[in-house]
Amino acid sequence: MRKIVILAVVLLVVGAFFVQRRLNVEIDPAAFLPTDTVVYTDQREGEARGQRFLASPLGKAITAIDLPALARDLDTPADVRADLEKKIGDCKDFINQNQKLLAELFGDHFVIAVLPRRDWMQEAGVVPDARRQLIVFSKPRHGTTAIELLSSAYSGNLQTEIAPYGKYSLKRFRNDEISFVACAVNGWLLAAFEERTLRESLDIFDAKKGSLAESENFRKITADLAESEQIVYLRLNGLAELARDFLAGIPMADQVDQAALAELFNVEAGLDGFAYGSQMRDSILEERMLISLVPDKASAAVRKILEATPAKDDILPHLSDSLLFYSYTNVTDWSTLGDLSAKNRAMVENFSGHSLGELQKILGDGASRLFVKKGEDGQTLPLPLVNFCVAAAVPETLDATASSLLAKAGIDMTKGKFQDATYQAWSGSKVPGKNLRLYSALWRGHWCVGNSLDFFQEIVEPSPEAASLVAAKDFKAVDNGINEPAQSLMYIRVDQSLDLLRDACGWLATFLALESKDLPSKANLVNERLIFPILEGAKMYKRSLNIGGIKDNMLKIDCRTSIAPAESK
Repeated sequence: MRKIVILAVVLLVVGAFFVQRRLNVEIDPAAFLPTDTVVYTDQREGEARGQRFLASPLGKAITAIDLPALARDLDTPADVRADLEKKIGDCKDFINQNQKLLAELFGDHFVIAVLPRRDWMQEAGVVPDARRQLIVFSKPRHGTTAIELLSSAYSGNLQTEIAPYGKYSLKRFRNDEISFVACAVNGWLLAAFEERTLRESLDIFDAKKGSLAESENFRKITADLAESEQIVYLRLNGLAELARDFLAGIPMADQVDQAALAELFNVEAGLDGFAYGSQMRDSILEERMLISLVPDKASAAVRKILEATPAKDDILPHLSDSLLFYSYTNVTDWSTLGDLSAKNRAMVENFSGHSLGELQKILGDGASRLFVKKGEDGQTLPLPLVNFCVAAAVPETLDATASSLLAKAGIDMTKGKFQDATYQAWSGSKVPGKNLRLYSALWRGHWCVGNSLDFFQEIVEPSPEAASLVAAKDFKAVDNGINEPAQSLMYIRVDQSLDLLRDACGWLATFLALESKDLPSKANLVNERLIFPILEGAKMYKRSLNIGGIKDNMLKIDCRTSIAPAESK
């Protein structure tokens, strides 16, 4: 009897556990959305993330900018300044007056989604209103009683009305300027500008089928983002269609311009969905980007990516810690040359002496690399040192073409050899500086070209361990497998690259003196009080490494970025 009682108690405890677990099942907000959802953004710990950013050097730099004062000192028209001050003031007032409400609604977990245009949204001659396709989901901290907070917060500004919809109660909010509808469902608060959009979401949730959460494509592309604080999903063709619909509704005098703009939103055949996720681990920002590929629909360019075999980058021992930027891809697609306009095609063919078809065959589809380093001080122009190498099908032909072009330009070239590389470089007294000594070189089956022979020679010679990028302590903080086979790599020394951008902005202000006497002073004002503070704040980001590869018809790019004070120097 005692054993039976003990067994019964155990069964009751286990049963209670599973019942409680079932009652507390977290509802996936994607279960409210249709499978053809165009944009889906899921943000967790929104308030903490926002506070973290505001406390960062970049956040402090942005919030310290006084735009009205800058507009005044730039002699901006009084009405423009007044409008700017009003908008900034209204924004600050809204945040201050609704701080608790915003934290309640968006502090923990919220989702913003955009649905595709429905037939009932089509209105001839009317510019599409994107708000009609927008829906917001919030998991209030204190349950759906937050809808009452929403009502009380706007009781003086908005008229409210309760409208039953099946087992749900919709609450409509309306005034002369805005209207939206909200509904509480199982701990979630749903809101939309268009009631039919909200009703569609409720119908999908009740049907328990045909939702984004059940979409195989969506589940597959977001499966590796479960731990992310932020997830963004885009259905690429749907997004392009939205953009084209919007452009078609805007009257334009020049239809060619409209067609050219629409062309920008064409999606490469074979690309299906995009997903992004990010999270902070200590002082490292971890990001992941995924693009789903459809082999049956893939263009030639996408097929090349799918068929490429990941490989270890054999140039890694040659990388110095002094690099600002380095990128490697094991497949280089030159097919876009065929998309050039007739005018640009003729220019390229006349310049190179080869037809585009010949150029594509000469270039092949091998690996390519780009190296960038800060130039030496005291040069005529503050240009970075740049070297580009491509594993061309016929690198000797490219080198001969470069030699012919330089000769036509009247540039004196000297041929030479350095270790296992041969080169021809600008020589003589007419060379403007070390960062303008153009060269063309052949090295290990690559054709290389750049603006500094010294930099090229530095790349050719393997770096000693003390100067090696991959051995540097601060690089190891972001290294997530650079020595493993991959299809692409990209490294950025972010803080030093921003210094280079700052120098470029300063030089631009100087060059503007050639156009107008007033422009340099205004450009300097913009630099000193807007651009430079933002660049200085952004230097909180130190180093970043991206590694990309293909697996199961999915392009995955993992990125790690170190943030001060993670580094030791």
